[in-house]
Amino acid sequence: MFKEWARSVRYASKFHRKQEIVTFMRQIDDLEIYANLSKFLCDNYRQALKILKSEPELKRWMSVEGIDDYDTFHVWLEEEREYLMGMEDGLPKKREETVEMEYVKRLKNLESSQGRLSSILKAERAALSDRADFNPAPISQVACRHAVEHRNRDAELVQDLEVRLGITQQWTSESPEWILAEKSIMDHRYLDALDEIERIIVERLFEMTKIHQSGTRYKMRRHIAKALQARSKAIRNAIDRYNTVAEEMDPPKPTLSWEEVVNYGFLAEFDILRDTGDSIRSRPWTRRSYRVAMDRYFKILRAKEEIQRLNIEIKRVVTWIEDEDWFLRRKEAEYKDLNPPLAVQISRYRQRRARSDYNHMQRFWALAKTPGFTGSVVPGVSVERQQARHAERASRPQTSREMEMEVVDERERWNSSQEGEWEDDDDEGEEAEQEKVSTLMYQMSVLAVDQDDGRTHQLD
Repeated sequence: MFKEWARSVRYASKFHRKQEIVTFMRQIDDLEIYANLSKFLCDNYRQALKILKSEPELKRWMSVEGIDDYDTFHVWLEEEREYLMGMEDGLPKKREETVEMEYVKRLKNLESSQGRLSSILKAERAALSDRADFNPAPISQVACRHAVEHRNRDAELVQDLEVRLGITQQWTSESPEWILAEKSIMDHRYLDALDEIERIIVERLFEMTKIHQSGTRYKMRRHIAKALQARSKAIRNAIDRYNTVAEEMDPPKPTLSWEEVVNYGFLAEFDILRDTGDSIRSRPWTRRSYRVAMDRYFKILRAKEEIQRLNIEIKRVVTWIEDEDWFLRRKEAEYKDLNPPLAVQISRYRQRRARSDYNHMQRFWALAKTPGFTGSVVPGVSVERQQARHAERASRPQTSREMEMEVVDERERWNSSQEGEWEDDDDEGEEAEQEKVSTLMYQMSVLAVDQDDGRTHQLD
């Protein structure tokens, strides 16, 4: 809509472009925004009522699962928040290694450095056995010296750990202690790779949620899309590292594919996290059924808040409609003799607004008949209007319009006394009669004003 309208002002001057923008936005406010205001409120109200209908089903599920009250959902939400805050730094969780695991690693390093030194010495012995002139190059001497230093350093570290652990005989690859520590090292590597995958999934889920969230601007969407595209290579590398470690496990762990990772909806779908062994394994909110129930509860909670807010906003809109009509009629009568052309324009504006206001009231009256509606469609009385009425009443006798507003006040007091009794059949009949009276009074007021305008034009 805006793109098509922009074509007409593309080559206009700065003044005319601004003028067209203001005129266009005023037209949109009058013909679309204001006309659809009641539709927006009524649709939201019906949507909230539809969500509230699922509360009995949620209570039945809670009784089957042994959940006592709604406070449990808040506890789960707080646990999820703490879990996500713990991953805010973007680093995988660090696990402490045991001294036995460190000892096996040092033994492997000692074995590796000893192998390098043996290969260098073997090459020197092979050269001497050929009875050739052997004049080792400085590089070979440096390599041999470095290999000896590395072997001695690794040997010192191994000896230090043997003293700390009280080991009298050095472990070998066939030792039971070596095998047990080797398994712990593999589990440690597997869990680290799994934590990295978990971090990637959480980051991707947040970014995908942000890119589809309402209020995210075009530039931000493009920025997030580029970040996701650039990170895809890092995700593939993390998946490859995990698959390599998973295949080395005994027994082998399940592997992952790119399609599985990018299609995860939440951590509840990430079944491999059950192998992490930490607290997330036993958290109920990671299960699909529990998470659906938690989401449903918070939707119900928000729906109740939405209904409370809509009850206030609907009352305000109805009061605004009544106050605006009263204000325009008052100004029209005030300028009828002082400035007749202005009075005619006020009358035309009031009639245009009356058409939209009538549609608003029709929607509100239809909403009032909906089971579960707890609001009121009876207009209130604003402070400004109440003060003006007192001032007019003190200056001149009471008019028919003021009598009509007293009837409205009486209806409001009756509605307040009857609030909360919509379920009874008798009350529904009385409420319907009150709505019919409101409709008839509103239509009669519009017709009476139109007749007055017609007589005024004839006299002019």
